[in-house]
Amino acid sequence: MVIDPNEFEEIAKRFDNMTPEEREELLDRLEERRVVVERGNGVGPSLFDAMNERGMAGSIQNAPPDWSTNPKYLEGLGQDVE
Repeated sequence: MVIDPNEFEEIAKRFDNMTPEEREELLDRLEERRVVVERGNGVGPSLFDAMNERGMAGSIQNAPPDWSTNPKYLEGLGQDVE
């Protein structure tokens, strides 16, 4: 990435005018962004991927393939609780 020297000077001036707390916050957020970009925009493995990798996917016996299809799981959904 190439930054125009004038743009760089403007960024540097703005950074110089920040309080130490603002600088720390900016640097923390930039580091977080760097990590997100490095990992592919924050898209990591799904829960299924992580469990499958550890041999845990499908390890519960006699369970429905999708818990949301289990009528007992949905029992009382949307009803007022007294």
